[in-house]
Amino acid sequence: MKIAFVSFLALLLFACSKNKRIINTLAGKWQFYDILHYDGSHSYPNETLIFEKGDADGKSFLPLTVYSGDTINGSYLVSKKGDYVYFQKNNQNKIDTCSVEDFGKTLLVVRNVGDVWYFKKLE
Repeated sequence: MKIAFVSFLALLLFACSKNKRIINTLAGKWQFYDILHYDGSHSYPNETLIFEKGDADGKSFLPLTVYSGDTINGSYLVSKKGDYVYFQKNNQNKIDTCSVEDFGKTLLVVRNVGDVWYFKKLE
């Protein structure tokens, strides 16, 4: 019984820390370099995103700056479990809901509707 409780507690702590781990890793400069569309075609947005670090409460949007042809201010939110990332540009009411497919220190792959977005860390 003790082992089951300790295992459950460790699992709970790990699940809570995934959100913070993703936010800490995202902090910095990333390149949005590829979109794999649902029909198999690709497009190459070549945007640079600057993710700001902040509280990992799963409720608060954090600052995000997108550089493409223009500078676009926005925000992002990592869900409490770390399984979704939400993107919003300040000039739009729309929020892009993306499920996290793969995540590492230098790679982020998310799925938005039928498309898969690829990001790589620059700094």
